Amino acid sequence: MQALRRIATALCAICAAGAVAGCAQPGGPFFAGVQVPPRVQGHLYIYRPSVWFTAGAKLPVKVGTVREGELADNTYLRIALAPGWYIVDVNGVIQRLQIVAGRNHFIEVDLSRSTEGLAALTSNTLATTLSERGVLHVRDEAEALERMRGLRDESVGR
Repeated sequence: MQALRRIATALCAICAAGAVAGCAQPGGPFFAGVQVPPRVQGHLYIYRPSVWFTAGAKLPVKVGTVREGELADNTYLRIALAPGWYIVDVNGVIQRLQIVAGRNHFIEVDLSRSTEGLAALTSNTLATTLSERGVLHVRDEAEALERMRGLRDESVGR
């Protein structure tokens, strides 16, 4: 009986920690729409909708060899890039993408099937395989705009 109480107490503590981590308000202002990129550049929006069990983890974002920042839960980054092909790396998950001048491009970080957040809750070691880290989806503008509502801007101050 005491073992069950300990397990229940541990589960409550884990849930409470996740809830507290999810309450933090990361980033800057809420998403209000896309910016029109200059004719000589394209904008890349990388966004991360909320997934409750990964709320506390910030994910490093690199484009090529440049570290562009970190994505917390419910945030996005806007990155201005010259036209060309780029390798986008979010927490070790890779997506190749062509940036076209004068256009906006969108990548969604999908952690909904990730086991990394669950691993972080149960141990100090995060999962390491690509399938456990989530998936990057290239989205069209209409779909991305819908999914980005309510996200905060992590680009502020960059």
